[in-house]
Amino acid sequence: MKIEVKSIDPAALRYNTCGDWRFLPDGILQVFVPEYGGREDSAFLVALHEIVEAWACKIAGISDEEVSAWNINHPDLKDSGNSEDAPHRRQHAIATRVEIEVCKHLGIDWQRHQQWVENSTNEVVRSHANSATPEITLHGSRYWAELHLFALRHKGTDDTIWFEQWASALPFEGCPCEDHFKKYILSLIHISEPTRPY
Repeated sequence: MKIEVKSIDPAALRYNTCGDWRFLPDGILQVFVPEYGGREDSAFLVALHEIVEAWACKIAGISDEEVSAWNINHPDLKDSGNSEDAPHRRQHAIATRVEIEVCKHLGIDWQRHQQWVENSTNEVVRSHANSATPEITLHGSRYWAELHLFALRHKGTDDTIWFEQWASALPFEGCPCEDHFKKYILSLIHISEPTRPY
């Protein structure tokens, strides 16, 4: 038995997913996860999920071609493996349970891990669409909604302090939008580098 696990460029994944597996003709199981954000714990958990799912599918006689075809043909489903009609629904569910248990026992925050899964999948989607990372603008509704909620929690305090706390708390995790954010904030300040207070 040989299993190869690799982190690869998001654009190199076969379809829009944060984890992929396939058996080669010689029986080697290959597992791929996107290289994204430097979160090796999450990449490991996704790879583990893929290994368990692949092996469970092998035992059940479900090929990686069947699984890939299902996932590719159902891009509208957030988690196509959870669909009642998915050929690998049971195997996907087993792999998810293993992923959750290992996450818990390693002390990894499940919600934070799920955020990485969502962000890395979005990066794969962007890579496949060959589109640029959206820049933060005055019309970015999520940006303003999060800023407003953070401001409400810190009402009556020094706005420079809470704004810096909010900005440093954003979960960029290596996403290129961090550079866009910094450029945008600099454009709001309207003062030169040497005179900025931070």
